[in-house]
Amino acid sequence: MVLGKFAEAKEALTQTEFNDSHLLLAIAHVGLNHLADARTEVRKMMKINPGINLKAWRQAYSCRDAAILDRYALDLAQSGLPGNEGLTAIPAP
Repeated sequence: MVLGKFAEAKEALTQTEFNDSHLLLAIAHVGLNHLADARTEVRKMMKINPGINLKAWRQAYSCRDAAILDRYALDLAQSGLPGNEGLTAIPAP
């Protein structure tokens, strides 16, 4: 996803049981401009883990480039993941 290959990431993530796959799928859907699908993935994750929020996700997820993490956090906030207080729009790269 870091390289902008959202369709390929979506395909791979639909075939995995990775804990955060629903949130990563939500990010991929935002990258593909499929906001309704992104929201569906966030709702699925919230059923699995009702306590998940943006702050908890950011603390558990690491990325060398803080700008990428910020972009993903904004994507998740737009997808409906709670806890997005203080987030502002990040210009597209």
